[in-house]
Amino acid sequence: DSYLQWFYETAVLLRELLAQDGSIYVHLDWHVVHYAKTILDEVFGYQSFLNEIIWRRKGGSALGTMNRLSVSTDTILLYSKTDDYKFYMQYEMPSAEYIEQNFSRVDENGRRVQATVMRSPHPRPNLMYDYKGYKMPPNGWAVPIEKMKELDKAGYLYFPDDKSKQIYKKIYLDEYKGQPVNNLWSDIATLKGKNVEIVNYDTQKPEALLERAMKLSSDEGDLVLDCFGGSGTTAAVAEKTNRRWIVCDLGRFAIHTTRKRMLQIPNVKPFVVQNLGKYERQAWAASEFPNPEDRALQEKAYRNFILELYHAEPVTGYVWLHGAREKRMVHVGAVDSPVALGDVKAIIQELWKNVGGGDSASRPT
Repeated sequence: DSYLQWFYETAVLLRELLAQDGSIYVHLDWHVVHYAKTILDEVFGYQSFLNEIIWRRKGGSALGTMNRLSVSTDTILLYSKTDDYKFYMQYEMPSAEYIEQNFSRVDENGRRVQATVMRSPHPRPNLMYDYKGYKMPPNGWAVPIEKMKELDKAGYLYFPDDKSKQIYKKIYLDEYKGQPVNNLWSDIATLKGKNVEIVNYDTQKPEALLERAMKLSSDEGDLVLDCFGGSGTTAAVAEKTNRRWIVCDLGRFAIHTTRKRMLQIPNVKPFVVQNLGKYERQAWAASEFPNPEDRALQEKAYRNFILELYHAEPVTGYVWLHGAREKRMVHVGAVDSPVALGDVKAIIQELWKNVGGGDSASRPT
């Protein structure tokens, strides 16, 4: 009961935070998903329920017990806030067996091709016509005559020698987008072995799982929220797919894992870690930078790391000014304390004393 009450309050808050054209993906296992759906139906409205996505954890455990079947799936419940939600179809590449069976023909240029029927499932007046001596199917062709001529001109039609047969459309393997994704996601493997994504976090999900969800329901530049950040997969994928992100977690290990993971992404944009205690910041600095016994060298290594993150050039000869970027000076605060008002005043005083209002800020020493 306490969990469901918490879940209800969380769902209400998340709905308030969600953009009008946004969607929410709730990933659960078999233990509570049926309870969660009733709550989400109440909070978001049954009409806002879009899909029950089944993730078959390809490569997951197949071990069962003596008296029940093994579980190899998770459930992802997808809801929108309004009817005006973003949705962009995604595609998955077919298996080698599918390609062998369906792209069995090879044209004169050596390209593998599939021939698909051009019949319409339902009759419409603009689809009822004969073409180049080929009689229309019972319900007409799949496209209007203008589109048929366009496909013909581009070489995408196959005409059998026997005109009593039907025209086929060519689909080339090297142009094939793949099969539209449905609600059974069985092509995304779990992380195991020496996979480069692994960060040794128990509940870590593969980046491909989060990437599919983000590309289905958001544009580049959109803001993605994960309020159970865990290993930081959401943040990592959002960063790599050019989306803004906010991730939250109560666990210290989750925060450190996410931060370390983000800092390892090439050209990662600057980000802020909020409400991380002094002890945790000191522990992170000690683990990330060499010479923990030598305070000065450690602080220098930390400053250089932050300057590199901001693509700033280090400068020397100052106390409070540590770098320069695009005619602006940069100060790097200490790892174990916030930048106080007194620090800001000292930075300004040193800036005006040594640099002034000219362009010399663009000339680091």
